[in-house]
Amino acid sequence: MRAVAVDADLLRRRRELRLLMIGQGVSLLGSAVTLVAIPVQMYDLTGSTVAVGLVGAAQFVPILALALLGGRSPMPSTAGG
Repeated sequence: MRAVAVDADLLRRRRELRLLMIGQGVSLLGSAVTLVAIPVQMYDLTGSTVAVGLVGAAQFVPILALALLGGRSPMPSTAGG
């Protein structure tokens, strides 16, 4: 299998793209830390695995709600032909 080559020259030439990629990387790192830190803090505060599970469920509720809303997007119906 061939390795995928990355064109780093584009990042060297385009300052805006470089800043965007750095910002995206920092944001991704912060999201990953938060994903771990919130359940750990909840367990430290309560000592309850049930509370940690409820935090996980509460984090999933907006994802589920927005997915259901997105599924009802105003697309033209093809049922009538």
